[in-house]
Amino acid sequence: MRQGSAARPVRAQTQEAIEPGRGGEATDRPGRRSQARVSGRNWLSEPKAAIWIALAAALLFGGGRKLLVAWRARRAVALLGEPNVTPEEIEAVAEHGRAGILELMRIFSTAQSETQREAAGCALARLWLLDQLVAEEEQAVVRRGFTVTWSARRRYPRALRAEIPISVT
Repeated sequence: MRQGSAARPVRAQTQEAIEPGRGGEATDRPGRRSQARVSGRNWLSEPKAAIWIALAAALLFGGGRKLLVAWRARRAVALLGEPNVTPEEIEAVAEHGRAGILELMRIFSTAQSETQREAAGCALARLWLLDQLVAEEEQAVVRRGFTVTWSARRRYPRALRAEIPISVT
């Protein structure tokens, strides 16, 4: 059997007092972690936890704001489907960006009321000004923006020497 070395004497031989609450463990050395400190550490004071909390807050606040904006846009676009929509409600849809373009085009093309057509045209023009429309949508606005009624003669004489009378209003 091997006896204890002289460099590390047994605690009972050195007659040191045992610290209360440590259960006879050796005293801490400066580079070692004790189990008591690890189990009682505060995880909120860690820098890694602060980063995770900041990321979670950014996700919640940013995502929540975006969700609220999307709900408001859907509510405004849903109002356009009502038969008695006011011109002010139609023009207010332009504040929500591209969300209401299809409904605005539908109202601009098929509305019986001239005030509704005008409001949809103003909303589409505002979206065009903010560069929210693609080229095909801009062409559709221009094509649908004019109401033309024209009349011309159906039969033309062979020896036509004058202009054909066509009236466009």
